[in-house]
Amino acid sequence: MGDPTPVLVPEVPSPEGEWGQDRVLVSRVHVTVGDRVASGQPLADLETDKVSLELASPVSGVVSDVRVRWDDTVPLGAVLVIIDTGASPTPADTGITLRVPNAPGRGAEWGHDRVTVAEVHVSAGSRVERGQPVVAVSTSRTVQGGNLLVTLQMTSLTRGSVGRVRAAVGSTMAVGSVLLFIEPELPLTSAVVPQAPSPDGEWGQDQVLVSRVHVTVGDRVASGQPLADLETDKVSLELASPVSGVVCDLKVSPDATVPVGAVLMLIDANA
Repeated sequence: MGDPTPVLVPEVPSPEGEWGQDRVLVSRVHVTVGDRVASGQPLADLETDKVSLELASPVSGVVSDVRVRWDDTVPLGAVLVIIDTGASPTPADTGITLRVPNAPGRGAEWGHDRVTVAEVHVSAGSRVERGQPVVAVSTSRTVQGGNLLVTLQMTSLTRGSVGRVRAAVGSTMAVGSVLLFIEPELPLTSAVVPQAPSPDGEWGQDQVLVSRVHVTVGDRVASGQPLADLETDKVSLELASPVSGVVCDLKVSPDATVPVGAVLMLIDANA
């Protein structure tokens, strides 16, 4: 392990500028725990009423902690991310990415932006079936003067083999953090940004905006069902599912800008 490098909200956004207030909005976070970053790579977008700043990494290394999430408002000098400059390079992670979800269920909420890993049922190399428990995460909430434990048992969305496991029992992880990777046994179907919005049309640019995502991980979809809305300055397209199956992985979030040909999500047509 090398020296952990904390990345802070700078006291001023530039040598000749100022924030104009003592708190900033974290409008976007570009990294998650375990990501390898290069010096100068964007980590987060910060905003005030007067200034916008894309905060770059001061060092190369591996993200060991993310202290903030999208839409947080934090004071100047707050720690946003910690980067381990001595971490060894790791093989590229492939397959399905299992993350801490934004909520434990529809209509429910964690009550915090970090959860505790209560159980890890698998290890690297384990074979899993669809629906098999893999990780349990929890938080506690104060309700009417008492504490309520909120727990979610997360299951595998496909049959396959577990790759790298980032979750450890007792650790706390931010919402959106990667828990583990699963390499599917059977090929998954990718929903991709098409090269053209229609046989006789063109995007007019090589990047498109994902203005809306209609589904989430675990949803069962039918062939032809809308998955996402894509836009450029000239064209709008409602992207339909190429197959029937279960959404196993989302590679994008609403308002993301992605290149033509980018994979938006993975669908298990064998589920």
